[in-house]
Amino acid sequence: MVPVSASERLSEARDALHRLSVGESVVEVRDQSGESIRYFPTTMRALERYIASLEREVAGRRPPLSIHFRTSKGIS
Repeated sequence: MVPVSASERLSEARDALHRLSVGESVVEVRDQSGESIRYFPTTMRALERYIASLEREVAGRRPPLSIHFRTSKGIS
């Protein structure tokens, strides 16, 4: 199997979202591991989240691995 770039996956996912938006009941998208994922109108939000993650990947940004909080209150 030939690896598919994030840009190609993003294009495919956007096309799938469009097809769902115009009334197709089921669309299928291949993820980065080559597995097929089916989306239904009820899972449009999941597809939108997948598109957002691909957009971050294409832009070269990754989600934070940890979050640090600094507060003014605490143990003295």
